Amino acid sequence: MKLLVRGSQTSERIDLLLRFTRIDNEYTIAAIKAHLVQGQRVTRAAYINSMPPSNLFRALSTLEKVAIDVERIKALDFKNISDK
Repeated sequence: MKLLVRGSQTSERIDLLLRFTRIDNEYTIAAIKAHLVQGQRVTRAAYINSMPPSNLFRALSTLEKVAIDVERIKALDFKNISDK
């Protein structure tokens, strides 16, 4: 299941997820936000931020893995709280 869907995220959430990655290039971050926050298609988000779409796909894949890990942690925390 894909957690990070085009146009479904807030800028603040993306900033927090990025803290768990080594993604720090301003153009890559702008392209990620153009796709996930503003709802641009991947190719358009990459183009308007002067980067190859393949680089944006790779960055989005990395961010998706982090989002999945965060959700797993939240599920474990919920389970621990509800078991008490």
